Amino acid sequence: METRLSILFYGKKTKLDSKKTLSIYLRVTIDGQRFEVSTQRYVEASKWSVEAGKMKGNTEEARSLNQYQDHLKQKDYSYQKSIVQDGQFFSKETLRLRWYGINEKFHTLIDVFRHHNQQLEALIGKGNSKTTFGKYRTTLDHTVSLFEMVIPKTKY
Repeated sequence: METRLSILFYGKKTKLDSKKTLSIYLRVTIDGQRFEVSTQRYVEASKWSVEAGKMKGNTEEARSLNQYQDHLKQKDYSYQKSIVQDGQFFSKETLRLRWYGINEKFHTLIDVFRHHNQQLEALIGKGNSKTTFGKYRTTLDHTVSLFEMVIPKTKY
């Protein structure tokens, strides 16, 4: 299924000067789910084009803001491409995590099992026996063998 993506910029009245200044926001809609973030840019309401989602005019200020918005739009498309290339499903949540630089670390069953066994090995003689550790190590070996039979050539 193809992901529907739309990107737009809109102005919100600021609390400081609600009649004259707009805070510019970026809204990305992915399959009906919205992700909104402030661009940290402000513009006079009279200079903002609601229809175009850009600043009106050809001044240096207008060109600079509009180029910045184009940069943010390209950043969104770049994130979409990299998320898909990483084998993840592109959604509001995966975009939000990428936008804010949050790297989620996913742990496999084997990772958790190995970590458990390392902790258990450190506790031999301190409440756990070498025999108990050996049984867990054997169980891990059998689990790894099972994974190799079901999912060959997988890194875990």
